[in-house]
Amino acid sequence: RQKGESPDELCIATGYFNAAGWMQVAKETERIPKVRLLIGAEPTPHAEMIPRNPGEGREPERTREQVKNTLETQVKDLIKERDTGFDFHPEGRLNRLLEFFSSDKVEVRRYQEKFFHAKAWIIKGQERGVLAGSSNLTAAGMLHNLELNLGEYEDPILTEVENWFEEVWEEAEPFDLAALYEELFKEFSPWFIYLRVLWE
Repeated sequence: RQKGESPDELCIATGYFNAAGWMQVAKETERIPKVRLLIGAEPTPHAEMIPRNPGEGREPERTREQVKNTLETQVKDLIKERDTGFDFHPEGRLNRLLEFFSSDKVEVRRYQEKFFHAKAWIIKGQERGVLAGSSNLTAAGMLHNLELNLGEYEDPILTEVENWFEEVWEEAEPFDLAALYEELFKEFSPWFIYLRVLWE
């Protein structure tokens, strides 16, 4: 970027996402004109090894149900991180995250058909490249886990990866990530807050 070779677009595929992971790359990523973020539901060893119980649907319906449950848990985890994992103040980090994900610079989709284990960063523009490996876009994946990621900067692999991303992107559903964080910035009347305190 400092040499004037900033990408035109960044496409990110990740099996799991959290805001703490995004904060590790936000400063540079937010400078890119267009970002597409593809989130999925990563399988757990537990989910993959559970034998089919009587009455459960057959494949692929059974896996779709497992994916649906995993995605619901994922949203609950994002909400929990939002509510307890960040310092809250008006000019804080979540405010910046919300501003970016509400802008027209970024588009987020979620793959819901199957478990999604892919992790890749695809750089498009005059200088092309892909980083692929084991790191999810989470704080653990970016900072703490022992991960392995490799880069490739030449065809035909680059074109194959770009085509793969486009195919999966078309199958994915739009996902309003910003809406999860807007909740923190809503204003409530003193009366409503008083009633909530009484309820609690």
